[in-house]
Amino acid sequence: DELEVGTYIIKVRDFSGYTENLWNHLSVTATDALIIQQMEIGVEMPNRPWLYAPNDEQEYTDFGVKLGDVHEDGELTTADAFRVMQRVVGQMNDFDVPDFQVSAIAELDGSPRAEAPEMLFDWIGGKEFAGTIDIEFGDHTIDLFYIATADMRARSIPQQMDLASGMNIQYNDIQTVEVGDEITLPISLTSAAHLGAYTIDLGYDQSVLDIQGVSGNNVVFNAIEDRITIASTEGANLRSGEVLVEIHATVVGEISDNDQVFTVAPRSELANLDAEILEGIDFETTAITTDGSVDVIDPDTDAFTVTNFPNPFNEQTTIRYTLPETADVQLIVYNQNGQVVRTLVNDTQTSGTHEVEFNRESLQPGVYFYRIVVEGETESYSSTESMVIMR
Repeated sequence: DELEVGTYIIKVRDFSGYTENLWNHLSVTATDALIIQQMEIGVEMPNRPWLYAPNDEQEYTDFGVKLGDVHEDGELTTADAFRVMQRVVGQMNDFDVPDFQVSAIAELDGSPRAEAPEMLFDWIGGKEFAGTIDIEFGDHTIDLFYIATADMRARSIPQQMDLASGMNIQYNDIQTVEVGDEITLPISLTSAAHLGAYTIDLGYDQSVLDIQGVSGNNVVFNAIEDRITIASTEGANLRSGEVLVEIHATVVGEISDNDQVFTVAPRSELANLDAEILEGIDFETTAITTDGSVDVIDPDTDAFTVTNFPNPFNEQTTIRYTLPETADVQLIVYNQNGQVVRTLVNDTQTSGTHEVEFNRESLQPGVYFYRIVVEGETESYSSTESMVIMR
């Protein structure tokens, strides 16, 4: 029937059950939380027109704000981003709003579609949403979109449902462990990367590993059944092989040298500071086995290495180094003028891995250098590395 000119209320209800599993399609990751943080501080996003359409009153579309406002308080905040990360890793099962949103684009006589949906539906309870539309002269077509809440990249609509992770995990060393051992497994990257956000989604065998915790800079994590998910929006400038996070676990079962402790699950993703996905980079870790006959490389004594993480950092960074043998160690931090800022280590240390916390305290933002000099029993080593203190 033809409708008269006027304003009409449209009610939408999902009878098919399609929306039940929108969040289970794994479209939302820490990258979406990063976008919410960027929107909070007013970052321009010309490549995301469904979110960013500045006018005299606001920078972001009503659609974008509604999508990321999981607290339903009318604005985007860091609290929204943090809650999204908690949901991504499974620390919580719902938001203050439904798991999906409904929007629509109306066409009038074939006119071009807007970049962002023109209609925003309000939740009225259960699976029902309601919106209003002004009917004018002409034929009308309304396209409805169901989209997962916090899916800031609109990946949960059917046209973009291919969400399989292209990442893998590689094993660079192998070490022997025993049932009952408490171990630390480093997760690093196969290539250098300047990260803005990352989601590490790994499957593992509960019969051989009991996950105890995760160390990393401002990470949110959860281990549920046979899956551990780690998320962060803390920027990190990593070199190839530099540790991103460490997983702490107890060995509870026998592990052969052919077993892969972790497998990469679909939500795994790396993004740069512009929330753009980084391709061609895999995770890297150490293989473990309870088979004592396997020839192993002891990562604690294999070679002299030094790194710090996170880098850049705000308040604190960890300098980690390995000593192939007992040695006299001196570790000093300098400013750009070559002046000594702080002596962190001046002592004899045994072989293995050592960590030193460096706190910013009253230092100004900028580039600093740390130099480590190692005088071993058979060899001498030295290295100078840079680190960046952010505002």
